[in-house]
Amino acid sequence: MSDLAIIVTGVSGSGKTTIGRLLAERLGWLFADADDFHPDSNVEKLTRQQPLTDADREPWLAALCHWLDEQHERERDVVLACSALKRRYRDRLRKDRPHTRFVYLHGARDVIARRLTHREGHFMRAHMLEGQISDLEPPQADEGVITVDVDATPDQIVDEILSKLESASQA
Repeated sequence: MSDLAIIVTGVSGSGKTTIGRLLAERLGWLFADADDFHPDSNVEKLTRQQPLTDADREPWLAALCHWLDEQHERERDVVLACSALKRRYRDRLRKDRPHTRFVYLHGARDVIARRLTHREGHFMRAHMLEGQISDLEPPQADEGVITVDVDATPDQIVDEILSKLESASQA
């Protein structure tokens, strides 16, 4: 694997940031969290517990695409933690970026809700999970997304991701 972008997706609380950081660390790649790319107006809405619209997400997606392209031009391998709940968001992120791979962190609602209940210092609250789940368009087979269940330790999840990525690269 070289000159790749791996985008770790899933609802809030699925472990995108934790798994993304650990994956990037294991690979020796650059890590970024898509939450850091939201314009201030989005962060303000989320802090007030207001859901974002597709229009709100447009500048965020544009910034993510720009960042991915910059890293590709610099021949940097990257891991990006990004919800990418809807197929059109994933399609936008993969468009003209054949070097991009997606990993979907899937988990039972109660496991994820429990994680969100214990989370501190983040704008996403446990009661907002229902909105994320209703917005979620799970990846379909034709997207070529690697799906991993989050009911394991972070190291086990990353081991599974690395194994599936290796298998996919040999196919």
